[in-house]
Parts: sequence; C-alpha cells; structure tokens
Amino acid sequence: MEIDKKIIIALIAVFVVILAGILVISPQGQSQNQTAYEIPLKAHAFNFFDMQTPVDSDFRVKFNQSEAERGMFAWQNKGNFSRDVDLIIISKNFTDGLIPDKMELISNNNSQKIYMSKNYDGNYYRVVKTVNDTDIIVSGHNLDLLEKMLNTTKIKDTSKLTSGKAVDEKTPIKNTTGNNTTVNNTTQAEKSVDKTPVQHVIEKKVDDKKKQDTAPKVETTIDKTVDPLMIGGGSFTTGSELEDKTYARIYVGVDHAGEDVGIKIFYSRDGTSLNKGNYVTATVKSDGYINIASADSFAKYPDFAQVELYDANEKLVATQGIMLNPTSGTQYF
Repeated sequence: MEIDKKIIIALIAVFVVILAGILVISPQGQSQNQTAYEIPLKAHAFNFFDMQTPVDSDFRVKFNQSEAERGMFAWQNKGNFSRDVDLIIISKNFTDGLIPDKMELISNNNSQKIYMSKNYDGNYYRVVKTVNDTDIIVSGHNLDLLEKMLNTTKIKDTSKLTSGKAVDEKTPIKNTTGNNTTVNNTTQAEKSVDKTPVQHVIEKKVDDKKKQDTAPKVETTIDKTVDPLMIGGGSFTTGSELEDKTYARIYVGVDHAGEDVGIKIFYSRDGTSLNKGNYVTATVKSDGYINIASADSFAKYPDFAQVELYDANEKLVATQGIMLNPTSGTQYF
C-alpha cells in the first residue's frame, strides 16, 4: 500500500511539471498585459483626422450621418487585422448611440473610455478618446492595439463634420407667404415731404390703422423642410445564447422623432429564411432611431438582413439589404 501511494504521488508530480510546461509555451498562458504579437503601423489620413493603422489594413467608409446634422463618419477594416481592429469612427454628437447596451464601461479617465463585451471570439472592446470636443472611437479584440492607435491620433479641422448651419439671430427674417415678400409701401414722394417726427408718427399710426381695417387678412406660413424617411445606417446585435433574439437599431432621421413608422426585417442564413418578416410599428426616438427585436430567437446566426421601411400610411419608402457576419455581438452598417 505504501508503494502504491509513492507511485501515485510521483505520477501527480510528473503531471504538474508537464502542465506547467504547457502553460509556459501556450500563448493562452501569457499575461493579459502582454501583446501576443507586434503589429506594424503606418500613417493614414482620414477625413478630419490622421491616425496610424496596421500595415495592410484597408479602412473604407461604412456610412456617415453628417447629412442628418449628427456629425459622424465610420470606416470598416476590409483588409488584414480586421479581428484586432474592425471599425474606426469620428463623432461629434453621436457617441452615446454607438455604445451597445450590453457593453460594460471598464475604464474611464479624463479623455478616454473603454467599453467591453464578451462574445464567442473573446473580449470585444470599444475605446472612445475625446480630443477637442470630438470623439474618436476604435473597436476590435486587441485592446493594446486600439489604445496604441488612438495615441497617434491628430485631429484636423472638424468644422464641416456636421452640415447644420446655425441661424444668425441678428439677421432680420423676412415675413413671407409663398413667394411674396412683405416690403415697405411708402412712395418716394411721401419720403420727400418734410414732416416733424411727432406728425410723422401720428400720421403713420392712422394710416396703418386704416390698412388693418381694409386689407384682407393673410395667414403667414413658414415652410419647414423635413428630410424624408430613410434607412441611414444602424446596427444588429445577437447574443451568444440559444434563446437570444436579434435586435436591430435603425436610423430613420431625427426630423421624424415621435412619429410612428412601419418596418419589416427579413433574416436569412445561406439563402434560407429564418423568419417571416412580420410588419411591426415603432416610434422614432429623439435621436432618430427605431429599435426592433426579432419575434423569436434563431437557430442560426443570420448572414443577411433585408430591411423594409414604411411611413405612417403603410407605404413602402425605403429598402436595404445588409450583409452580416454569422456571429454573435454587434455589427454596424
């Protein structure tokens, strides 16, 4: 019996030594503070800012919201290292809407915030750095790389990031009805008559009173330009659990905040439909977005979504097909 115990103890010792060797060799045994490998960077000039990005990466404009006066551009990495960094965004007033609810704030200092979520492929990060009232946002799985890229950022002129123009309150606004402009009807002869200031004021008041009594009343209207309903980008989020539904967040325009719109979303995988695409109504939020959850969870992750947008009269106004990665997490289009 004593011999058996010694054999067992010896076997355990050998197993511990072998396991320790595996942890030393395996990359999974490295400290989380270490970078798995060094990624060479190169200078890249984006709209409104410069940043160093991985060599052989290929960032292409994904969508922008500047025409909606929201001030946001996004670039997606279509080249190498797309797992490490897949998205770069510049934002003026849009940042809060770009952080999914499932992402947890894990770090916050004066100028930088780090958000994290877990998916099938490990920890996914979204890092926000604020420079001169402008946010630069980078996303991906390699936190070391994301922070390194942000540290190379140089903001340029962002005055044209939004298209909205402030109204000068000192400039008089003409009262118009259609194409008719109200002007002063005083003739040149009347202007040339020498009158005392008091006499002029009295006569002007009497004359104005007569005009008010005899002139037909005209309702003055001010035309307001409203942007049409549109599909202006958004995101799709699917959890990793079997019971998790797919959530769509679609931008339709801030001018339609408070309105009810109709929407259908058809999901599919490898050409096979995953749902029936029920017609549902949703109220546009103050930021111009509508939020739609799938009626059921899907057996497979969708790789395609067809979005149909309808106005309050159930008239189809816009459609868009979006390619998706068949994975969990949040994807932007």
